[in-house]
Amino acid sequence: MSGYQQDAAPSTVTDVRVALTVSNAGTATATLTAAQLLGRVIYTTPAAAANLTLPTAALLVAADDKAETGTGFIVDLANRSSANVATLVAGTGVTLSGTAAVGVSSSARLYVRYTNVTSGAEAYDVIRL
Repeated sequence: MSGYQQDAAPSTVTDVRVALTVSNAGTATATLTAAQLLGRVIYTTPAAAANLTLPTAALLVAADDKAETGTGFIVDLANRSSANVATLVAGTGVTLSGTAAVGVSSSARLYVRYTNVTSGAEAYDVIRL
């Protein structure tokens, strides 16, 4: 063998493929939906500087049947504008970490992590990677 070792019993393999839904956040200030975040890929082409408000924690938790405290997922956000910045804004129950502005012709990879999924106390973090 050349550096590889095989276990005596086969390992469990989990299929980690995720269906991606590409959604358009539009050309102006908007509130993103839970479905857009859960779709994992969002793009915007702001006609002027635009704020993109993240959905409330209660809405995101309600929309995600896999929501558990401590779990999360990746979202890619692309700003297709060559002249205007898109800025993320925290919704109720949301904590933003890292740079909120997504510069012109650039993208941001975000890690969305549930910190509380208890009804009435929902919360999540958005960490820019």
